[in-house]
Amino acid sequence: MNKYNLYTLKDNKLIDILEFCGGINWSTDSETVGMQLTFSSIKKLNFGNYINLKINDKDIFIGTVITIEQNNNIYAYTCMDFARYLNKNKTIMQFNNIPAWIAMGQVCSKFSIKHDIPHNIITKITKIYKSQTLLDIIKDIGEIYTKETGKKLYMEMDGDIFKVKNDINLLKISTKFLLGNGATFKESIENTITKVEVVSKDEKDTRIISIVEDKKASETFGLVTEHIQLEENQNESQAYNIAEKYLKTHVSAESELTLDIIPIKNAELLRANRLVDFKLEKYNINSARLITNCNCTLENGVYKASITFKW
Repeated sequence: MNKYNLYTLKDNKLIDILEFCGGINWSTDSETVGMQLTFSSIKKLNFGNYINLKINDKDIFIGTVITIEQNNNIYAYTCMDFARYLNKNKTIMQFNNIPAWIAMGQVCSKFSIKHDIPHNIITKITKIYKSQTLLDIIKDIGEIYTKETGKKLYMEMDGDIFKVKNDINLLKISTKFLLGNGATFKESIENTITKVEVVSKDEKDTRIISIVEDKKASETFGLVTEHIQLEENQNESQAYNIAEKYLKTHVSAESELTLDIIPIKNAELLRANRLVDFKLEKYNINSARLITNCNCTLENGVYKASITFKW
């Protein structure tokens, strides 16, 4: 049996308001970093009020009220976690050949955002960012790292700490759930790339520095070409490796599976960017898959979720 609490602060004391609330919904997505929580209540709250959802005494959401709607005596609240400050604050940053993990940390530190970033993200960053959000800057740094190494970064807000991981195995969780009635499986080549050309950032330089193509994929899916610009501190000798690694992760058709589930064990662990090991013979799945979107609801003590996997 799962234990649920929804806390706010009153006179500097935590007050559980769960019994006065309904329609509790929270969602995470691998691309947006933050979590949004919505619920309705007969309790009157104010902008900026602290909200903390717990499942089995583990923090699921920590954030504040940002939107209030009133219909008669019922209030509808939208809350955002602390990733809001990464998404809303804009700044100017300049980096001169420093490791990516340090650059990301400097972005967070400028606005006093706690962070946990692995020190082995060492791709050198030389770039100027003007009037961009903190998250856009961090994501761009992550993209530079990914293009150079072929490794993906996984970012999320955990309470008030911005966390980055570069090892997918660290995202694996042990959970159990019952399958609901809803299941949707989709395959697509919409985002498939079959050829990559690396070019210079210099507008006067029109050369194609390096080309990598999967001929078989081009024949099967059609020719789709992507251009990648070398960063200022990257040399032409790196161009082929960058193109090859990018093509490797973009040349296949994409698969997407969405499942309606009822969590029964370790429900508090479910969120986007979690690796779940399960089998579904119908869809030829017999290994771990990464959750890319997780939408959860809690109503009258019943916890349900819709989870999406992409690969």
